[in-house]
Amino acid sequence: MFGLWEKRITVEDVREVLDEVLNEGDKSAKKKIDLEETIKKLTQEKAELEFKKKMEEKEIAHLVKMKEEKILIETEKKGIELSKKYQEKEMALQKEYFDKVMKAVNDGQKKMEEIYAKIMDRLPNISMAINKKG
Repeated sequence: MFGLWEKRITVEDVREVLDEVLNEGDKSAKKKIDLEETIKKLTQEKAELEFKKKMEEKEIAHLVKMKEEKILIETEKKGIELSKKYQEKEMALQKEYFDKVMKAVNDGQKKMEEIYAKIMDRLPNISMAINKKG
């Protein structure tokens, strides 16, 4: 009927097919167990990665906070340095102004003394004696 393709099914063929089917059941059970183990491993790996991520985020937040504090300290330090320089310049200017004022006062005093001396030189030398009669 089938010509060359015609084959008789023997008991061995049936046993072979049954063994394959039974082995497929064992294989699928093994695959199921393997998949469950893989799922457990992946779940554990996921948890470890999430923990690692959380720890790294905390470390990054800590580093950022440290950097911000360092920048704040440096800014305050620069502000103090600038304030000190400003005060030094202000003191120098005040000293310079004070020196100029004192020079002007001293010069004015010398001129007044010179004028007074000239006036005294021009006046006649008069001695007055005041007697009180009484």
